[in-house]
Amino acid sequence: MRTTENHTIIQVKAIRHRHQARLGIWFRYDAVLIAKVKTLPDARWSATLKCWHVPDAEEVHRLLRTLGLWHNPPSPSATQETAVEPVKTASSNTHSGTTVGVQTPGVLSGISSQKEEHSVPPQTDTEEAADIPVYLKRGELEIALQAQRFILALPYHSGDVAFIKSLPGSWWNMNAKRWIVRATAANLDALQIHFAHWNAAEYARCMDLILMTTEPMLLEMYQSPERPGYVAVKLKGYRADHEFLKNLPDRNYDEVFKRWWIPNDLRILERIREHYAKAGAKILDRIPSNRDESGRTNPSLSERQRLLLAKFPEKHREVIRQYTDSLIRMRYSWNTLRQYTGAFFHYLRYLEGISPEKATSKMANTYLACLSSRKVSEALVHTAVNSIKFYYDKVVFLPNFEIQEVQRPRKSHKLPHFLSVQEIDKLLRASENLKHTAILYALYSGGLRLGELLTLELKDIHWERNQIMIRGAKGKKDRSVMLSQTLKEVLRHYFDQYQPRVWLFEGQDGTSPYSARSVQQIVLRAANKAGIQKRISPHVLRHCFATHLLDHGTDVRYIQELLGHKDIKTTLIYTHVTTRSLSAISSPLDQLPLENPNWKKAKD
Repeated sequence: MRTTENHTIIQVKAIRHRHQARLGIWFRYDAVLIAKVKTLPDARWSATLKCWHVPDAEEVHRLLRTLGLWHNPPSPSATQETAVEPVKTASSNTHSGTTVGVQTPGVLSGISSQKEEHSVPPQTDTEEAADIPVYLKRGELEIALQAQRFILALPYHSGDVAFIKSLPGSWWNMNAKRWIVRATAANLDALQIHFAHWNAAEYARCMDLILMTTEPMLLEMYQSPERPGYVAVKLKGYRADHEFLKNLPDRNYDEVFKRWWIPNDLRILERIREHYAKAGAKILDRIPSNRDESGRTNPSLSERQRLLLAKFPEKHREVIRQYTDSLIRMRYSWNTLRQYTGAFFHYLRYLEGISPEKATSKMANTYLACLSSRKVSEALVHTAVNSIKFYYDKVVFLPNFEIQEVQRPRKSHKLPHFLSVQEIDKLLRASENLKHTAILYALYSGGLRLGELLTLELKDIHWERNQIMIRGAKGKKDRSVMLSQTLKEVLRHYFDQYQPRVWLFEGQDGTSPYSARSVQQIVLRAANKAGIQKRISPHVLRHCFATHLLDHGTDVRYIQELLGHKDIKTTLIYTHVTTRSLSAISSPLDQLPLENPNWKKAKD
């Protein structure tokens, strides 16, 4: 190949462009040459091929020779491309080099069979083509693939620099005097289009190394209540081979979520793990082990009691130990034990060194009066009364202590806060996080308490029966609520994306349940985003559940069972806020004829 300084290399080859026979013309930017090419009939620029192209006709061949752009054109009837010696023309461009051909566009190279979208035809040793211009000798250009980066060393040329700067993740290393480009399949294609640096084997090896790093084969295994007795298996990434899964017995493919349902058989699952481990796949196994199946990883009650006692002063620990022993013996829930113990400790501090066994009911009432005078909730005062009465009734028995004299504050009759159906719809649509959305839907769809939501496990979701089992709820009562069809659709996507192991909603560590504070923040953020100005908490969604059921005519007895209320009186409070009965009653004002014009201000 002849090269001369102060000359521009021109390459002309026969191509097929949009099913038409054309001649492609490649050269570095040169205003004089561009002006000459534009004089040719039907001359066009191809941004894809990075070349000018003209009709492959005898008249055009003659004009190319006349303009000095081509010396030895092939026969117009040629069906295959033939190598044509480039022509050197005088130019102000001082860059020199050689041209190297690649395959014709439209001819399958077979180099990137694993990824059809990466179809840049690389340089081969045996055949040439014309859709990639090359301006550098391989000796002048150095490209190394190292640590997920391309390292480029090449002589300066403004066009090459502009091209490298356009690549995502490219930068100039001042110390090494090298260009650094992020090693991605797209960047590899772009470099090959611009420089045609690699031959077929080199290009395939580079693509293989990049895809194994950027798109590694990943095997995900998890369980979902959707298919009891089956395990969901997802296989994705570079060189993902589904043939092994296709040959397993009783397997089914879910086209929507791109996953396989495999029988939950230990032998089959172990075969899957071994096969794809040998293939180099990363295995994400979310199937719960025997240790995880209970979902109860909390410490024992004795350990919890020891940690609780350590929080109190030494002088009160013996009394508090006796107090907590009685609560544990009577099988009170841990939340009740913690609340009663905290409230009783404040009572001990008030006594200021006086033994609670020497206290009187008058002293207890004085303490409750001081407590009620502060800005505290009514529920806190009731908890204080319950904690004091429990001590004198269950822990110790003092004949001189008149427990019936301990006064309880009068109960208020506040109506629960609730939202309209339209506000609930805005709230549920506010969050863009799938996990947060699933939490909001679950709270409202079943009228769940916050604690009930956090202790839900996957085994509590009875998919086919459309039920959610609530175990060990308030009062140590089990109950079931409906599993909404809308919630099922949300959970399908949630299970596929988050793949919970034991708890329905797991915390960040993947082993413990979601925190109560996080759920409260989810509700508050959703309310603010929805523009709801009312005071909102997770329990408000429970009130909305009951109120909206009553509005739609559901019998109050059914609502009592769904909410888990011990007394029907607790459920009847929702009859005061429902609009179903009130809408059927008209005001007596509406019975009077409206003939008084004074209610509307007269216009001046």
